[in-house]
Amino acid sequence: MTWVTDRIAVGGGIWNDQNMEEVANVGVTHIIDMQIEFDDRPIAEPYGLQVLYSPTDDDFQPKPPELFQRGVEFALEALDDPKSKLYIHCAAGVHRAPMMTLAIMRAMGWPLKDAIELIQRRRYVVDFADVYVQSVEEFIKLYEASRPPGRRLAGLKVFIQNEAGSNVKHYHDEKTLQPRGSKQVSRAYPFPYGFVPNTTAPDGDNVDCFVITRRPLRTGEMVECEPLALMEQVEDGEEDHKILAAMPGEDVQIDERTRELLTEFVSHVFDHIPGKTMRVGAFHGREAALRYVEGKADR
Repeated sequence: MTWVTDRIAVGGGIWNDQNMEEVANVGVTHIIDMQIEFDDRPIAEPYGLQVLYSPTDDDFQPKPPELFQRGVEFALEALDDPKSKLYIHCAAGVHRAPMMTLAIMRAMGWPLKDAIELIQRRRYVVDFADVYVQSVEEFIKLYEASRPPGRRLAGLKVFIQNEAGSNVKHYHDEKTLQPRGSKQVSRAYPFPYGFVPNTTAPDGDNVDCFVITRRPLRTGEMVECEPLALMEQVEDGEEDHKILAAMPGEDVQIDERTRELLTEFVSHVFDHIPGKTMRVGAFHGREAALRYVEGKADR
């Protein structure tokens, strides 16, 4: 078993009860079983693990979109729960499981090149057959085209509190938008940062948002953005996820470098506060961001 992200693992067959117990003990809650050779469901049931059995021939032939649709729907529903972990496997973890992992990551918003590089870097035995990659990309075209236009939150308003390149954190009354002071933090903000008015996050504040842009947005500006991704964040043990958004007309990808910048910032921004704990989890695609904002909108 190889962890590609902190919540998605890829690998080979489980085969027996002892191995299934080990899978459960590392926190896996959901399994996508791609192998024809063995059905995990009977040995997973005693541990409460949910299994999508999706037997697939490793025959180097094109794979149908329906195969990926089932896997993506299962995976995204599972990963909506921040406590869940997903294991995708075939017999050896070389062809079929990495193929499905690629489809899931592409549906989550990962660029093709970045997803392939990360999977192969984490699990060096992976071999992406061209026909399998092409099958994934054909599915992604259909997947993107099938999303209802109304699921795009064009014109999402974001109030900018903190400027990129500054290590000054500003505070505002989130209802009146009036300033309430500022403090120095331990890292400069990598991107403009603010919040989405008329929302309420689990911590009681508005939903926070990084605007992934090089434009010099200033504190106090209200800008219109389009959600791109959702970054899982846990602060002192409590959920504090962030929306990642783009300015209209800008072609922005949440690539590995962007994820590294955000993870480094979040991990160290409050180093000056003793005992403060900050952790970045998985990055999810546009659909997860849309669901998150819509679910946190004030009624």
